[in-house]
Amino acid sequence: MDKLIIEAAINEATPKEQNPHVPYGPEEIAADAVACARAGASIVHFHARDPDTGQQRWIDAGLYAEAMLLIEKECDAILYPTYSARLPLEQRYSHIEALGKERTVKFEMAAIDLGAVNMAAFDPVSKQLGRDFVYDNPHADVMRFFELTKELDLIYNLGIREPGHLRHALAYREMGLLREPMILKFFFTDNHPYGLPPTAKGLQAYLDMLPPDVPNVWFIQSYGVSHTLMQSLAISLGGHVRTGIGDNARLDGKPLTSVQHVEKFVAIAQLFGREIASPPETRAMLGLAG
Repeated sequence: MDKLIIEAAINEATPKEQNPHVPYGPEEIAADAVACARAGASIVHFHARDPDTGQQRWIDAGLYAEAMLLIEKECDAILYPTYSARLPLEQRYSHIEALGKERTVKFEMAAIDLGAVNMAAFDPVSKQLGRDFVYDNPHADVMRFFELTKELDLIYNLGIREPGHLRHALAYREMGLLREPMILKFFFTDNHPYGLPPTAKGLQAYLDMLPPDVPNVWFIQSYGVSHTLMQSLAISLGGHVRTGIGDNARLDGKPLTSVQHVEKFVAIAQLFGREIASPPETRAMLGLAG
């Protein structure tokens, strides 16, 4: 098997009330990102957030750049921001365009989630759905993203929350729109009633949909109590790991740090005999030149 790529998602929407270790401002983000990289993460994903309140600053290119510059002084991890599909298209990728054109930081990767999905969580105790909103990326908006990343020479990962989203990706490939290898994120969740179930069969269903001649690198992004199981399946089957308190404020019931998340899967990888990919090795595997 290839060496294991570990991505650390270090803040996302997690508030300090759920886990006091979550970083908000650029200095906190940089310290956590560097620590995760030293523990074995070769990719770090984070959201720009208000340093005091933690409020999302989805497209604040200045905050992203400030954190990235601090991180780049200490390590060579691949760094990438988020975006918000709820913003108008003319704003949605403005920070990506700014970071890519100004080149004040080493900006190499972006992310896009394909298609649409009902994102509300489900509480099995109260039998109630949570906040109701639809994550919606129409084909035309996704194609604009592909145009922008081609112009900026960025790689990108494709978020797959439903089997149809993988069919979208394969159709885009047939249209000649995608870079290769395809970098795929298979989403699994215990907390939301969408997608395939977080089980070995659920993962295998996605893998069975991938034609054997399509170059790809796949990760699992999982929410809930099955996180350790799903990431262990990824490690054992040749996939790659995304972990961190941005996705799961608690891991195995404990408010761990993102560094501890990374260390956990480094140890599990050792049990399976998989070495950990360094940032240069990760760049080669993902199709980044140099």
